[in-house]
Amino acid sequence: MAQIDNSASDFFTQATNFVSAVSGQVDPRTLQFGINIKLGHLQVNNGLSPDLPLTLGYAPMNKSNIGFGIGVSFNISQYHWDTPGNKANGRLIMASGENYRVSNREVKGQSLQSFKFEISDSSATLYHKDGSLEVFVHKGQVSVPSKIISSSGYEMTLEWSSNGLKLQNIKDNSGVLLSIDYTDSDQAVLSILPAATDKQRPFEGYDVELNFDQNHYLKAVTTKVLGAAEADWLTWKISYLTTISWGQWAKQIDHPGGYSESVGYTQGSKALFFPPDAKMPNLPYVNTLTISGKNQPLLSKTYKLPTTSPEHNFLGYKSDASWVSTQRADFDPLPSEYNYSSEETYSTTEAAITRYPDI
Repeated sequence: MAQIDNSASDFFTQATNFVSAVSGQVDPRTLQFGINIKLGHLQVNNGLSPDLPLTLGYAPMNKSNIGFGIGVSFNISQYHWDTPGNKANGRLIMASGENYRVSNREVKGQSLQSFKFEISDSSATLYHKDGSLEVFVHKGQVSVPSKIISSSGYEMTLEWSSNGLKLQNIKDNSGVLLSIDYTDSDQAVLSILPAATDKQRPFEGYDVELNFDQNHYLKAVTTKVLGAAEADWLTWKISYLTTISWGQWAKQIDHPGGYSESVGYTQGSKALFFPPDAKMPNLPYVNTLTISGKNQPLLSKTYKLPTTSPEHNFLGYKSDASWVSTQRADFDPLPSEYNYSSEETYSTTEAAITRYPDI
């Protein structure tokens, strides 16, 4: 069931903790369209760890902007407090994309304990099962990692802006691995290996340019390989539609090489219902996904709510469980007999396949 969380999105839910939700495209559990753009992989401390894959992830229900556009985050952990000055309750977002509620400094909802999170008024630490840890610094109403330490003791340092929640650079023992320039309001430029020598950088370093629309949504990502012709740059383009009551949501992404993904939404009275006491507008969901590519057959997927209990969804509608505000981290459990599902149908010029996700 969902829970309101104004710090990062309009509500909280652990339904997005599954691989299907954090891997991009359409999650059959929530019927939301996510985007992942992989920009490379930082080899930290000459490959001795900790490693950091560079991935931009977009989620429509994420309303925060940490410098990469509304709804877009880097694969870096964050802790959002419920209220200013009260660090004991909030929402922990892992680098993997999983998210958990924290109540009275205790993490809720872990089926198996794979990490430990400790928070004080001055700092916070996230301990991982593999022996690595993240040391957080408090910035406004959000805590972000200032240092990541591998199980073997090697460190990576993250520096953030003093007047806002924007990542400035990432360093290891050899120097700066990533720096970010936010000089233009409609653009951010990520420089990979900016500290490399002039001889090294054309072979190892590159720049990534992020362009935003007038509403601060990410509209284009361009990887500029230094020394390469403009025709060899890689560009992703994202377009949006304005939903009923939920602002702009991504409707299409065009990948380098001609690959494209586009979705259609069901909105209004046919969209997903919240429990009545949530007093929130219906949540749009994806009804079609079309995938196209050069010299490839067109692939279409359609998504439908089942004829049996179509009102049931990951928001907990008609579950008889009460909606819970941000002030509480634990929400009423759903009845064991409460189930929800969706019907996903594939079709191409060759065949049609229907799959019923086990939710």
